[in-house]
Amino acid sequence: MRVNGEWFFLMNAWMNFLALLAASRGASIRLFPGKALLAAMLGAVYALVSYGLFPGLRSLPGLALGALLLSLTAFGKRAGDGWPWVLAAVFALSGLSGFLWKQGIPAPWVMLLCGALVALEVRLHGQMRLPDWKYGKVTVAFCGQTARLPALRDSGNLLSDPVTGLPVIVAPGGLLSSVLTPAWNGEDLSALPGGFRLICADTAAGRSLLPCFHPQDVTLRFGFARRRVDAVIALSRAPMARALVPECFFQQKEGSMHAGL
Repeated sequence: MRVNGEWFFLMNAWMNFLALLAASRGASIRLFPGKALLAAMLGAVYALVSYGLFPGLRSLPGLALGALLLSLTAFGKRAGDGWPWVLAAVFALSGLSGFLWKQGIPAPWVMLLCGALVALEVRLHGQMRLPDWKYGKVTVAFCGQTARLPALRDSGNLLSDPVTGLPVIVAPGGLLSSVLTPAWNGEDLSALPGGFRLICADTAAGRSLLPCFHPQDVTLRFGFARRRVDAVIALSRAPMARALVPECFFQQKEGSMHAGL
């Protein structure tokens, strides 16, 4: 079956975008539409070059190189985390689209069916619950910086942000120094930088004011499950070894909570 160059480019770019979308969910990496679109088009150009000028790029190392190009463009610093997922998604979508195409299904329907399948995978991924593990990890991204710290499932953390209505993860400020504004040491509450405010919390030492912020991305990892959630991060000056994750993230499905990032 033959297909013209325009359809080949469009279909390849669409499959690249779907692969990035699936990989972002699998690796729990935030996907920016602009970067994803740019990566998808670069990948389509790579495919055109491999078919027209350098057939060797169609080998397994060439496909791995193309997946790395997609991951670097779309995920930036987290390209290493996303690359294996992108490669797996590319192989899966290539096999599926090739099978459908050989059955005589027109290219637009192949693109639609693959898109529906990835949308279903994203939906099911978002509805899965975190396992009932006590200890885990939380990754916080804010202002282009990322911090990873140990986490504890805390049924006593019932704190809710009155401004956004989001659950609050209480984290030791010292472990989040990499995402705090360089001009702020996390201690002086009279000089909060932009994006920070104070929240009232009841602690073991009594009621206190904690600086808090709404990060661009929060990922929880407990057991073998990783989930992106929408939460406010409050900074505690108390001696803590782990971030305190509210029980609500384990009792409800992510799709029914604040997961619309």
